[in-house]
Order: sequence, then structure tokens, then C-alpha cells
Amino acid sequence: REFIRWCWRCASCAYGYTTLKALGLLPGLPKNVRELSSLDLTAIKKRCGSDTTVLASVSSKSIRPAFWVGYSEMGTVLAIRGTAHVNDAILDLVCGAVPLYRRHKRLGLAHAGMCAAAQSIIIDAEQAILDALQAAPPRTPLVLTGHSLGGGVALLCALRDLSPRLRRQLRRGKRSLRVVAFAPPPVYNGPIRTSARLDTYFVSQDLVPSLSVASVAHLLRSLDCLDANLTPRLRLDLLIKRTLLRANNATFLTTNFTTTIKMALRSHYTNSWIPFYRFFCRHRYQQHHDQTTSLAEEPILTIPGNVYSMERDGSSFQLSQPYVPLIHLSAWSFSAHLPTSLETVLESWYTAAPSSQ
Repeated sequence: REFIRWCWRCASCAYGYTTLKALGLLPGLPKNVRELSSLDLTAIKKRCGSDTTVLASVSSKSIRPAFWVGYSEMGTVLAIRGTAHVNDAILDLVCGAVPLYRRHKRLGLAHAGMCAAAQSIIIDAEQAILDALQAAPPRTPLVLTGHSLGGGVALLCALRDLSPRLRRQLRRGKRSLRVVAFAPPPVYNGPIRTSARLDTYFVSQDLVPSLSVASVAHLLRSLDCLDANLTPRLRLDLLIKRTLLRANNATFLTTNFTTTIKMALRSHYTNSWIPFYRFFCRHRYQQHHDQTTSLAEEPILTIPGNVYSMERDGSSFQLSQPYVPLIHLSAWSFSAHLPTSLETVLESWYTAAPSSQ
């Protein structure tokens, strides 16, 4: 867990000093520092360890996010920034599926924007990674990491393979390749033909790891099915049943019928009740769902490798493979994706671990 914690700190430092300071992840203010690049270097050394040596810190451009390359006693790291610029948002929105090639052989389908970013980063960061591998301690891994957009790009970098020069350098130093992604969106559909270890961590309520074209299409069809089948009387009946099922004390069940209706209607606009509709009207839902367009025409992207969901109390569990995401909205769907939420949950997860881990 110490290694995963270090990876997260490297990934968060890709956002730069200003963003970390605004999020409250970097307490204290260095003195006699005037250049922003020096501030970013100060942030990396403070969060990742004073022994961290930064060889390259590259700003974003139209087809790839910003990244930095460095090394420490833990290994060599390529940390890719998440969405923090208009160009990054455009990469997120170019979410169609395109073929992914590994050594000129087609593997499967990948997120179009992030696939282009992965190809660009492998080229732009190659020399810095080679220099870092030569200076890093022997037999330490090469780690690709990032949060959100950066995590998805890191996964695709490993899936589409590194350059021949980097592969030779890894073999000479007997180094392994690891990817540790934090809350990436679904990016890939196809076989995994890489020897790299792929690990993904996210907070269980996070919306982004379930956000893809196919999952959005599934949600819209579910809402369309719901709207097409519910009569006003049935809507009210479901609201009342949902409110009763959510009651935590017996006194609520004894309230009069008018109060129950008012409470049900009041909570209608702030809580999701689609699962209760599916429970009480499963037959009608399935009948209408069978008449809708099949999801087969939409390529279902997933998160490749090992996927771990973390709870706010510090516990975690591995999800089944392949991880096929479906959207589950909650009050924490958006805030759980912020670096501050991941920082809190990861620190709880780290402190909850036995000393041997």
C-alpha cells in the first residue's frame, strides 16, 4: 500500500502546484520562489519525497495532457495529468471507439481521444524516460500513473506498447512495467496482450469510471422505458413504496396516508427511484426493454486489468473481470471524483492496512 500511495501522490502532482494548493493538498507556502516551474518542482518533492528527481515536466498541447517524468528509490514514474484544461476536456469528449494497434496488429477498440493522447505521450516522453531508467535504482519498475484522463491514457500507453528503445532498456535493467490508474473512464474493449500489471483504484460512488457512450445509452434507454410505462397512479404508488422502504424507524410507518404522500413527493426530486420501479414492475420493464434498440451496436468500453473499488471507511474490494460499468447516480457521484476525495479515501485505506502491507 505504500507503493500505491506513492503512485497517487505522483499522479496528483501532475496537476501542478497551483491546482494542488487550491484543492488544499499542499499545505504551507514556500518562500523566495518566483517561477511556476520551481513551484511545481517543490510540490513534487514535498508530496513524493525529497529524493525524487524530476527530469522533465511538459505542459499540455492539443492532443495530449501535461505530464512529468522522474525517479526515486520506488522506481521511474511517468505521471499524466487529468482534465485541467480545455484541450483535456476535448480529449474526454472525443469518446468514440477506434481500433487500437499493438506492434502493427489490431487488438481491440479504445477511447479515441485518449488513444491519440497515449500515442503522443509515448513519443514525447521517450527520451526523458530513457534517461530516468538509466539513473534510477536497479530493478525498480517503470510506473505509468495518472488520475481521470491521465489514468485512462496511462492504461492505453501500456496496452499499445512502448517504443522499441524503451522495451530494450527495460529488459536490460530487468525492470517491470506497472500501470496504476486512479478513477479513469472506461477506455478499452478487447484482449489484453501486455505483460504489464494494470491496476485501477477509485472511490465506489465515483461516476467517471462508469461513464462511457454505452453506459449513457443504457441510462437513456432505461429512462425512456420508465417514462413510457409509468402512469400517474403508478408513479405515486412507487414513490410511496420507495419512501416506506427507506424508512429507518417504526414511527414513520404509522404516519397517516396524506403525510406519506407528501414525504414521497418531496423526496421525488432528490433521490433516484428507478431501481424500485424495476423491482415492482420487472415484467413490464423487461417487455418494453426488449423492444428498444440493442446495446450491441454500441461498443462497450471497460477498464482493463485489476479494478479495485474503495469505500470511505478505508476498505476496498476487487471487482469481477471484465469490469462492465453501468451508471449509478448518487449524491456523491461528482464529488467522489475530485482529487480531494481520493486523497481522503486513500489515506484511510493506507492507515487501515497492517504494517506488513
